[in-house]
Amino acid sequence: MATDPGTTRRIDVPRASEPFRPPRLGRATLLAPVPSLVPLTLCAAGMIPAVQAILASGVLAAIAGAHVGYVRFELWRCRRLADRLLLAHPHGEIRSPLAARFVQWIGAIIRETERPTRLTWSPLNRAVVRDSLFLLRRL
Repeated sequence: MATDPGTTRRIDVPRASEPFRPPRLGRATLLAPVPSLVPLTLCAAGMIPAVQAILASGVLAAIAGAHVGYVRFELWRCRRLADRLLLAHPHGEIRSPLAARFVQWIGAIIRETERPTRLTWSPLNRAVVRDSLFLLRRL
């Protein structure tokens, strides 16, 4: 719905019944090895034989790895959809939970880059992001 020809447009996106929750890669990665520990614990307690414990643990680890891969794929899809929304409506205000989350991600990256360097490890390559900081602020 446009107000005036020269002004920014407001685009209303239909809301889903549930709020948007992006995939959580960190949670999936941290919780992935937990189910595979159950058969090994049962083996250590003497409740199941070692061969069965190793096989069950391997199967559960493979399922957990597939789940982490699926979460990574879903996160990639969400980011790609957010990029498409921003490209499709470059001058409009988008009311979408996904777009709002994308704006939060970009804001977090900008804040992390501008923060003084700490001794803790960060997955963000600050030197590369600093080169593109102007573009991130425009987004």
